[in-house]
Amino acid sequence: MRLLCIPLLVVLAAPTPGLSQPGPVCANPDVLDRIARIIATSGSTGRMENGAIEFGAIDLSLVRQVPFAQPNTVACAVGLVGWTYDTGRYGSVPRRWERTYSFTVRRGRNALFVELLGAG
Repeated sequence: MRLLCIPLLVVLAAPTPGLSQPGPVCANPDVLDRIARIIATSGSTGRMENGAIEFGAIDLSLVRQVPFAQPNTVACAVGLVGWTYDTGRYGSVPRRWERTYSFTVRRGRNALFVELLGAG
């Protein structure tokens, strides 16, 4: 019985990847919601300029996560896919565009902190 308990305890005590949380932190719904709010307040989507209206959404297949230098932080890249409606320029077909946003997600004592690094 001892031989079976020791490996089980070792497996349970092993650290989990990325902020000591299972699964990708960048794809966490709360993190994606915060990222979407930051992007929306930066004026990147839903704006109207010279008669053109832009709409965008985070493409979940374009969410990436990379370990960061600090053990409690990961770097995230989020792909935003959008469409510009401007019938004067593009006719009745909307123009598709993509932007990439880089974030860091840091685990604090009781929360995750999301910070925008840049857009490209």
